[in-house]
Amino acid sequence: MRMHSYSVEPPVREKVAIYLFIFSIFLAWILNKVVDAIGLNFPWWLNAPSVGGIYALLFKIYNNYLWKRLPNFLLAVPNLNGVWDGHVKSSFTNFKEIPITLKIIQTWTKILIIGDTELSKSYSLFAALLIDNPKEIMLIYDYINQPNPDAKETMHTHRGTVHLVLNKEKEVLKGEYYTGRDRLNYGEIILTRRKRIKYE
Repeated sequence: MRMHSYSVEPPVREKVAIYLFIFSIFLAWILNKVVDAIGLNFPWWLNAPSVGGIYALLFKIYNNYLWKRLPNFLLAVPNLNGVWDGHVKSSFTNFKEIPITLKIIQTWTKILIIGDTELSKSYSLFAALLIDNPKEIMLIYDYINQPNPDAKETMHTHRGTVHLVLNKEKEVLKGEYYTGRDRLNYGEIILTRRKRIKYE
């Protein structure tokens, strides 16, 4: 399973990309002045320092590290990295509480959500974050679920969708899920972040 891109609504990445590009131009200009001042000569095949190279480096640093360290008022995209524990009440089990753990691995542009219960494991295929209402940030993702070897014979691999609302103060994700056409199950999910994890 691999990390995949996720959309953010309303779009905020375009502004950050523009700021990074402008800063790359400024930084390239400064570095070129420094290179000229100390008299360094680069070979013809190496155009350094270039705006494109500086932008690529800044983007990688921002994507993997910096975005998580900015205050919330500077960046609206929430950092969901971590291990989230809770329970799911499913129509498949007559709404009996089943422990569930979600592991969320996230960068500024990519995400992977891995679910684990006593019955099955799942992983996300695509996702979206709705952040236009800071008090009701919503995580929506589509997943594929694979039953454990000892699960009931009626369980089989299937797809489903999850809608979760983030309570940032309590670090709680709460919402619902539903599955594909041949299963037609649904239920409630409540999760609390147990610990944060770092994506390097």
